Amino acid sequence: MRLTLVLFVCLSLYFPAKGQQYLSLDTLLGKEALLADLKAIYSEILAAHPNPYAFVSKEKLNESFERAEASIDSTTSLKTFFAITCSFLRQIKDSHTGPDYEYLQRWWLENKRGIAPIRVISIDGALYTISDADSLIPPGSKLACIDNREAFKFYPDALKYSLIEGNALTGQRRITDALFTSVIGLDYPLGDSLTIDFIPYGEEDIREIKYPVYKKDKWYARQKSLQKEGSRNLSLKFTANDSLAVLKVGTFAPSNIRAQEKYLRSAFKEIKEKNVQYLAVDLRDNGGGHSHQVEVLMSYLKKEGHNTPHNIIAKGSKLARDRSFIDDNGFAKFILKLFFGRNEDVKGFIKMLELQDEKLDTLYFFDKEIQKEKYVYTGNCVLFINGLTASAGVDFANSFYNDKRGLIIGEPCLGPHAGTFGNPASYTMKNSKLKFSISTIRYNYDDRFEYVESPIKPNVLAEVTPELLAIKKDACITAWKKYIKENAKK
Repeated sequence: MRLTLVLFVCLSLYFPAKGQQYLSLDTLLGKEALLADLKAIYSEILAAHPNPYAFVSKEKLNESFERAEASIDSTTSLKTFFAITCSFLRQIKDSHTGPDYEYLQRWWLENKRGIAPIRVISIDGALYTISDADSLIPPGSKLACIDNREAFKFYPDALKYSLIEGNALTGQRRITDALFTSVIGLDYPLGDSLTIDFIPYGEEDIREIKYPVYKKDKWYARQKSLQKEGSRNLSLKFTANDSLAVLKVGTFAPSNIRAQEKYLRSAFKEIKEKNVQYLAVDLRDNGGGHSHQVEVLMSYLKKEGHNTPHNIIAKGSKLARDRSFIDDNGFAKFILKLFFGRNEDVKGFIKMLELQDEKLDTLYFFDKEIQKEKYVYTGNCVLFINGLTASAGVDFANSFYNDKRGLIIGEPCLGPHAGTFGNPASYTMKNSKLKFSISTIRYNYDDRFEYVESPIKPNVLAEVTPELLAIKKDACITAWKKYIKENAKK
């Protein structure tokens, strides 16, 4: 949903978060209760999702559902049922319809499971470290074994819970990478540490380390500490005698929208003052957010301003209305119409709320976000993306590509040029209390209404290698420099 700043703030203050019930991972609810939950979420998807058959036929999806049903019996634990449901939902190939990862993490932690805060990347069937919270394993090290089990054999466990958009296989792999160290302790409670065998880059001998496991209290304390340190989503760095500026935008769903917009204005003011030769917009790991924030960022790169998306296909459903929190609040609707009735985003928002169940409507958007010309950067630009560039991040990548704003460097992202699904609504199963997300709209970037499976690909592939990780060289900047050098000779 295209939330304006005022509307977003009003909604975030108006309604407090609700508590969540966490049952044991090994709970046995019985076959009938689990089947009822599975049938209910399928019915909810058919009622709320704008097009569950965009990337899979009705027959194939029904077959997948029947396989999921057949795999459930009286001995199926809640943990196994969650994996079964995730596997079924993945057939829709919609990165907004699937497990609620925040809930999943809390569920593990509340069940006395632990997390090893190590970030890994899969390369050619092996796992390498990017970083770790305790700086105990050098970046670029190959993980050989975890608790005497070959490290990569844990990978299928994480893959059970990964999402995909269309056939964005690189994106699915990067989601699996991100989940990897969380699911190590899913099948059995971890002790206070993991025995990890690893091989540092450039060496042959295996090293062994006892890596501390973060249980519930320690993990939450770490997250709180990181929040106090300030936003890690925004940064501006200058390299090569200020000839290259790298602007990192890690999310389009900032906790403080006004602060992010203020930062961007200040950043572009500095970029123009330094008269940089190249600007790299870094959207790696940007999982998306509000389309208005895409408009804001893109408007600093084009004088005429920017509007996105071109249109939204919305479907009326109770789930979609519950997501808004104000369906039954007549006063809230009155205030919106009174004070923001001429706002294009608000009009579309209200129209979505008033759709009858199972009715589809297409909402078009035309208003552009325009910056003062003195802040707009019209020089050379490149865009960095990776497999975790998703949703609104894909929207920006598409706009950047269509406007021929510059090279795209990195790896295929988690979505295609045509558009993605969006506005995921939270859905909690009645019996198991398991939590999922279901898309309620389709974002379209133009009026062709196509469903394209292939993800947006970079002009220049930037491969992350163990060597680059070990020497702490940025893969995208390295690829960009190589491209500039090679083309300067032509």
